[in-house]
Formats: sequence, structure tokens, C-alpha cells
Amino acid sequence: MKRKHYKMLAAALVLAAIAVLAFRMSGTGQTFAGSEDVKKTASIPPIIHWHPRVFIFINGNQSIIPANIGIYNRGEAPIHTHDDSGILHIEQEFSAYETLKLGYFFHDVWNQAFNSTCVFDYCTNSTHEISFWVNKKRNYYFDNLVMHDGDIIVIIYSKSYSIVSSF
Repeated sequence: MKRKHYKMLAAALVLAAIAVLAFRMSGTGQTFAGSEDVKKTASIPPIIHWHPRVFIFINGNQSIIPANIGIYNRGEAPIHTHDDSGILHIEQEFSAYETLKLGYFFHDVWNQAFNSTCVFDYCTNSTHEISFWVNKKRNYYFDNLVMHDGDIIVIIYSKSYSIVSSF
């Protein structure tokens, strides 16, 4: 009788290990608002190592993202930098929707302001605006953008060039 229980326990453990392995190797199949094409289903694998690149321009001057943002004595944040090239390293063993957002890097890792109205201490007003581009297309997700491998992200704070009617 005991031998039968051991066989059943061994079979259950093997099935559990196979299920865990299958889960880790497959994508989550979740749909994420904030991706470049919200109509597509983003398959975010549980283990990722992605490299989006971020460029920030303030009044025509490039603002450099420093090296080693998110690198700590105890380890690395899920998003971090190694140098000042603008490449973000997204390295996550168990990826989570929130930690894939650009805002997570700015707010939680770098402790800097970024949203649709402010980047650093520069905020929109009657003379200045923020434009946000992802892979050469205008984007309006700002800090809610879910980043992907190879994304080219451009943040521009500059004078407004909208034409105001004098009529």
C-alpha cells in the first residue's frame, strides 16, 4: 500500500514539474494597454532580457540618462542602465506588467518626474510642450508605455509651435 502512495506522489511531482516548466517557457498571452498597438496581444514571456533605448531632449539639448541607474550593492532593479548610452536593460526572471512600463523606470528606479505634462522639472505651459515618440510614431502613453525589446523612445520638451488664431 505504501509503495502505491509513493508512485502516485512521484507521478504528481513529475506532472507539477512539467507544468511549471511549460508555464516558464510560454508567454502569458495578456493584452496590455500602452503598447504601441493596443489591438495586438502582447505575449510577454516570463523571463526577459530586453533593451529599449531612450533619448530625452530638453529645449534642443540631449539630456543623458546616467550609467548605473538601478544598480545597487544588493543587486539590480528590473530596469537599469550600465552606461550613459540611453539603453535600458530590462532583465526580469518573472516579468510583471508594471515593471515593464517606462514610468516604472522614471518614478521607481530613477526617482525622476515623467508623464504627459512633465519631464524632470520641465512642465508644459503656454509656451512649451512635451512630445513623445516610439519607433518613429507619435505616442500618447508616456509613463504608461509598456516597453519592448528594441524600442526607440524619444521624449522632447520644447517650445510649442501650434498656430494660434488671432481672429
